[in-house]
Amino acid sequence: MNRFNGQIHTLIFVFLVLLSFGCAEMQQKPLSDEGHNDRGVANIEKGGGDQAIAEDDKGIETNPALAAAYYNRGIGYSVEGHWDKAISEYNKAIEMNPAFAEAYRKRGIAYSEKGQYDQAISDYEKSIDLNPGDAEAYILQGSAHLAKGQNVAAIWDLDEAIKLNPTDGKAYGIRASAYVVRGQYEEAISDYSKALDLNPRDAGAYTGRGDLHTQKGAYDSAISDFSKALEISPMVAKTYYNRGFVYSKRGEYDLAIADYSKALEIDPRYAEAYNGRGVAYLEKGEYDLSIADCNKALEIDPKFALAYTNRGAAYYAKGEYDLSIADCNKALEIDPRYALAYNRRGVAYLGKGDYGLAIADFKKAVEIWTRFALAYTNRGFAYYKRGEYDLAIADYNEALEIDPRYAVAYNYRGVAYFRKGEYDLAFSDFNKALEIRPKYADVYTNRGVVYSKRGEYDLAIADYSKALEIDPRYAVAYNCRGVAYFKKGEYDLAIADFNETLEINARFSEAYFFRGFAYFLREEYDKAWNDVKEAQELGYPISTGFLEELRKVSGREI
Repeated sequence: MNRFNGQIHTLIFVFLVLLSFGCAEMQQKPLSDEGHNDRGVANIEKGGGDQAIAEDDKGIETNPALAAAYYNRGIGYSVEGHWDKAISEYNKAIEMNPAFAEAYRKRGIAYSEKGQYDQAISDYEKSIDLNPGDAEAYILQGSAHLAKGQNVAAIWDLDEAIKLNPTDGKAYGIRASAYVVRGQYEEAISDYSKALDLNPRDAGAYTGRGDLHTQKGAYDSAISDFSKALEISPMVAKTYYNRGFVYSKRGEYDLAIADYSKALEIDPRYAEAYNGRGVAYLEKGEYDLSIADCNKALEIDPKFALAYTNRGAAYYAKGEYDLSIADCNKALEIDPRYALAYNRRGVAYLGKGDYGLAIADFKKAVEIWTRFALAYTNRGFAYYKRGEYDLAIADYNEALEIDPRYAVAYNYRGVAYFRKGEYDLAFSDFNKALEIRPKYADVYTNRGVVYSKRGEYDLAIADYSKALEIDPRYAVAYNCRGVAYFKKGEYDLAIADFNETLEINARFSEAYFFRGFAYFLREEYDKAWNDVKEAQELGYPISTGFLEELRKVSGREI
């Protein structure tokens, strides 16, 4: 009985299988034109552009006047990226049905993909005339206007799209892009935020908002947005690059290097990422790695002027001024109005002591970019090196008018005032620099020099000590503190600081002299003689009278 039941079940199964095949055979009769069209649509929805085209071909053979079949075949070509063929099909669909709004819209997309934005806008306008409630057509038209640089028109289109469909995050995101181009950053941030309220998985909106936070200097917010974008879309090299740039701006160079490296894993031909990583290595003092990355960027893009300029900066840092100048020359061949390259070349001329050539380059830089605060500051420094303190101060004033929170310019102007003997003005500038940048070791040292000049040695020592907390390898601060201790008669402390100075910089002539002088006052004449002679060999000016006295007490010959 069980066996029989099993045989019945087997027979039933075989019968059903045969029936299924029979049904399949019965369905192989020719489809109606609408049937081919529907099947073409189904294939498009599954991403099968070629199969969709084949089905629509059959529909057109059956009924050549079927506009929808031409339309769907156009979509099939669009899926495959064959824009000219797609446009041809949409043309036929529109010929057969001049009120076919969707065909105008799709043809507009094809024209946009080809960069023919005027034709695209014309089609979007026709689509909107036929279907005024089509928010998507307004979005597409706004995108085309944006691509043409017609930002006001783009914003109007997107306003209309948002009125029709306030819950479409795309419209807010694209309108944000138009606001960015117009410099309306707060409006752009608001639109990106609205887009993210509507679609929290919109990585592009996070990236766009992160870019704006970067421009505003809101680096924590920028990093947060880029990180969120990468959680959603972890294989976007540009987002790693953007986050790396922000880490670099915050001085977190290892994190920057890690992000640039990740960008390069995703896109090994990403010249900007090599350049960015090269800058991070430059800031870390790893000059050879910096040069290697700039070389790689230039292999990929031989016309990358910024990479030449940055490689020039690395050569400058290595003291290879002629190579730095050569790289800046190359950058200026590529872009004769590249203010950054003029500034960088000017710095290299400064390093060589060619102050006239440096001033000429800085002058050119500020002619091209009138609000280039760094170039004004550098030209001021060149004037300072020539002893032209009033001209230096005038340039620092220009820099501070451009950027009232430019701590470097306050510091340099303070030094120029100090050289002019205007100690109160110098003191005021150093204070202002420290308000803006409390971790500025150079300024603590410079303010300490003002205190020393006033005879306020304890205050000077406090400032030098603060500088050394910030930078424990700051030889100048050790030397200055040693001189302050020396002037207070605390020779042991002075000698300890001069020892630290010379451990960091064995050619610091002033430290040898004052340590020798301290030994002299402690009657350690042999040590005094050795240090003073070393200072003299390094070029430190020593009075003949002091040398004669030291010779006598040490029993040495001059």
